[in-house]
Amino acid sequence: MAAKRTLTWLAVLLGIFFYRSGHVLKNCILVKSPLPVGYVAGDDLKYCEDAVFWEVNDGNKEARVLLFSCDSGRKSWNTVMGPLLNPVPRGSLWALDPKTSQPQRITLKNYPEEHDFHPLGLEAYPSHDGAPSNLYVVNHARERTTIEQFIVSPKDLPDSFYVTNDHLFTRRLPVLGKFLPIAESILALPLGFVLHVNLEPNTANSPVQNISFAAPFIPFPNGVAISPSNTQVALVSTTLGKIFLYERDPITNTLTKNTHSITVPFTPDNIRYVSNDEIIVAGHPHFPSLTHVAANATGALAQSWVVRIRRFIRDDWTVETLFQSDGSAGGFGSSSTGLRDPTTGTVYVSGLYADGGVLKCQPGKGSQ
Repeated sequence: MAAKRTLTWLAVLLGIFFYRSGHVLKNCILVKSPLPVGYVAGDDLKYCEDAVFWEVNDGNKEARVLLFSCDSGRKSWNTVMGPLLNPVPRGSLWALDPKTSQPQRITLKNYPEEHDFHPLGLEAYPSHDGAPSNLYVVNHARERTTIEQFIVSPKDLPDSFYVTNDHLFTRRLPVLGKFLPIAESILALPLGFVLHVNLEPNTANSPVQNISFAAPFIPFPNGVAISPSNTQVALVSTTLGKIFLYERDPITNTLTKNTHSITVPFTPDNIRYVSNDEIIVAGHPHFPSLTHVAANATGALAQSWVVRIRRFIRDDWTVETLFQSDGSAGGFGSSSTGLRDPTTGTVYVSGLYADGGVLKCQPGKGSQ
């Protein structure tokens, strides 16, 4: 009888316990949830890799809108530096009118729900007199890397672009992906290349009309940009710490001659033209520190360095510093892209792993 009474009370007590704390037992003791390395709700404006000016002219006025690509889940999914843990949280695209201080998230209309989105490089074509405009974004999705084409106006536009393939071996390779891409980078093996892609959207089967090698055998080719005159292409080689300048035929898109090799004092990432005689390059002064930040190491900081490359007399190019930071509190780390507005002189810097996303430096006013 006593044993029966004891079991009854035990059942009552267990029932009360499970009623009050069953969710804690299930979710916090018995089950270990597969959480990502880092996630903050609503905190998507961070870890911005690339930025570009989108020139808009409606016939009455001109506007220069800043577009930038960000991925708050970069420390959980990075196909270049690792890790490859969780590709589910999507990255984002943002727009900023330099006349305001409030960036707006860009809505990707009709983007497939099941498709990953981890944006890195991007390029926007100017829009004149209300004409449609193309925006291209490199997307490092879980299965493969793709180039996403977004069109501001619902029309099909014939177009073309250059794209760099930074590594022959990727981290997506089973087992070998942990070693071969690192070896390719450290040894500066010339296994990367630049492609030129021609598009014809009205083609029945595929919009890709033609793909050709523009510049083969480049160690870690990264950022690439076309000069305003369309007669020159600037290419970054990250592991060589160099910028290559090529002559370009604007009719055939052929890169005919490597005319200059300019050394910068860091591992360069992205590159942008301000004019035919001015180029902005951003990169990473100490690459091991950047890898520590990517690995989410405690206390890790990544430095920043942005330079301006200018042509003075004929083909004499010089390098001068625009921005530097050690990445500590009050600074800005992991610079990946630099832009300079030729009208206002304002410099923008995106940070690959910067919580602030994009830094704005106005002449005589410091940074924001």
